[in-house]
Amino acid sequence: MLIVAVDEWTVNHILARPARLWWTSVAFFILAVLAHFDRLAIIANLLAVGFTLQLAYQFFTRKGQFSGQ
Repeated sequence: MLIVAVDEWTVNHILARPARLWWTSVAFFILAVLAHFDRLAIIANLLAVGFTLQLAYQFFTRKGQFSGQ
């Protein structure tokens, strides 16, 4: 959430758009729910870490959803 909000502020000088925050929140909420099941906890946590690393990579390299297009 912080990465998305910082990107919106640096690019558009406004607070993050609700649509971007909503879909980011939905993805991580689904992973949080899946992490409550013992058999899915490891997979859900690895996916959450992977999504966070992917967001950070895109943010710092200005690719993907952070490309400004």
